[in-house]
Amino acid sequence: MKNRIFIYLIFIIGFYNCTSSPAPTNQAPPQKYAAKDTLIGPSNADASTFVVINNITVYQYPEYHIIVSSEELDDGSYSERITAVNMRTSDSTLVSNISFGFFAGISGNYLFVDEGTLDISRTMHIYDLTSNQKIGEFNFDSDEMKIEGTQIHYFALLDDAAAAALNPKPDCPDAQKILDAGMGLGYLEQYIFDFKTRQTTSTKIYKCQALS
Repeated sequence: MKNRIFIYLIFIIGFYNCTSSPAPTNQAPPQKYAAKDTLIGPSNADASTFVVINNITVYQYPEYHIIVSSEELDDGSYSERITAVNMRTSDSTLVSNISFGFFAGISGNYLFVDEGTLDISRTMHIYDLTSNQKIGEFNFDSDEMKIEGTQIHYFALLDDAAAAALNPKPDCPDAQKILDAGMGLGYLEQYIFDFKTRQTTSTKIYKCQALS
């Protein structure tokens, strides 16, 4: 079964990379270890090994292999084509190839796609790999993000009115340094998205952050 799945993965990689030079047949592809929290996205995401073959990366998790390749879309934007292979059934599913969408790890049966290229104003898309359905998304403005059980904690920027009305404001010891450096000072609120209920709730926890 494992040999059949491996051959199947190589077939997929070759299909999406047919215009590139093939990997040497007499040399095994390099394999590296990715510990927790090394991917862009939530901390506590599942650890994986990964294999790089030409411009294709295969992230290897116990239940899934995630095949990621970069591509230019018709509108001129770039994205990652993200395909999930179920290692129990060998079934493959194209999960995402949205504009400026990038693989951001998995947690259990949930896969994350980070949409955006800036430090703020990004969107996290969440997919359930058991149903191959998108179950939710949220906007976020900080890389401080953490998975706890079946929930993901993240921060989103308050608008000007909400920031002005915030009282008391969170401690911000570097506020003057931020302003002196010519950057803006923003206030963010922490939220929780629940994978099971697909609902978002506020924690009423706030922090400040430099805005370029």
